[in-house]
Amino acid sequence: MPTLQQTTGWKNQRTWHIDPVNGNDSYPGSTSRKALKTFREYLNRTASEGFREYTQRVDIHILNDLPRMTYAPT
Repeated sequence: MPTLQQTTGWKNQRTWHIDPVNGNDSYPGSTSRKALKTFREYLNRTASEGFREYTQRVDIHILNDLPRMTYAPT
């Protein structure tokens, strides 16, 4: 489970990596070697503090095909 210190950094993170094959949702998602596993985890992190409205560009790198999903906040 992420710590409070980790979640504080997420709102400042402008580059995300998602890799459904080699990623892990406990990773920070900030590099291709530490990519998140699911797009849902990206959505959960960025919506959790109500900071989905960015004032700067955010890059999301999808490293392999994402499985089909229906978004429902958790």
